[in-house]
Amino acid sequence: MTPALKLHPLRTAVGREVANASISEILASPALQQQCREALNEHGLLLFAKQQLTPAQEAEFAKLFPWDDSVPMLSECAGPFDTAQSTGVTGIPAGGSMPVDRWKLPALPMVQCQGAGPVRDHHGVPDGTLCASQSFAEWHTDGVHDTPRSTQPPVVTAMYCLATPKQGGETLFASARVGLELLPEALWRASSLESTEEEPDTFPSSRPAACVGLTAVFDGRFREMVPGGTRATPHECTPPEEAFPETNRFPVVAKDMRGRETLYAVAPAFTRCLLEEDGTPLGTEEGQVALLDEMLG
Repeated sequence: MTPALKLHPLRTAVGREVANASISEILASPALQQQCREALNEHGLLLFAKQQLTPAQEAEFAKLFPWDDSVPMLSECAGPFDTAQSTGVTGIPAGGSMPVDRWKLPALPMVQCQGAGPVRDHHGVPDGTLCASQSFAEWHTDGVHDTPRSTQPPVVTAMYCLATPKQGGETLFASARVGLELLPEALWRASSLESTEEEPDTFPSSRPAACVGLTAVFDGRFREMVPGGTRATPHECTPPEEAFPETNRFPVVAKDMRGRETLYAVAPAFTRCLLEEDGTPLGTEEGQVALLDEMLG
């Protein structure tokens, strides 16, 4: 009989640490694989400490979850950029202005090496130095603003940490479902509030938010953000459509694999506008910015 996964709470509102099974053991056990999928659906984040994995094992583990074989691995669908694939791991890419801070593994392009610092003898990646393009090593899971229209953003993202600096190096996680639950009371429709008895950690579906039904429209322009990072500065709102064509659109609130509502398409740096259910813009530009500010503040 396969033992149950032991899940230890983290010091956060999201996630669990898997304490009694390595990823190698999970890959060898269909029963543990199913438990792993169920645990991720329930808790949103799983932490496996002190693992020793090959890139092939990383890829095999990722494919335990919903997987689309049609996604081209040499495109931005498998990581933000593929420029480093041909330009090297040090300096500025040819014809570009961004330092190289990521590289797809030549033999397995769905796995991407990213960060800042020296790279030596790493699964076919040319020796060199990854150069951070900004003051932090940016990594995020969504991609709703730049995912090609023919595909969906990733269902699951896996990160395998090879080395961290002695100071810093923390990775931050947030629960979009908890974020929706914590929205200001003014964003809820008062007429829809009902007393419900819900199990802990379950979002009450009988309390639809004012942002439910809205659609976020994105384009390729990166907007300057206010210091708090919750919205674009006023002069950066709504660029000319002919200069920055729409890249994608997704619902602001979606449902997770268990049917629980969660904030989904909230990327203010790339948001052109918010649409109501009938496809018309939601009020004024100022009102849309204020709503995004409330959702993310």
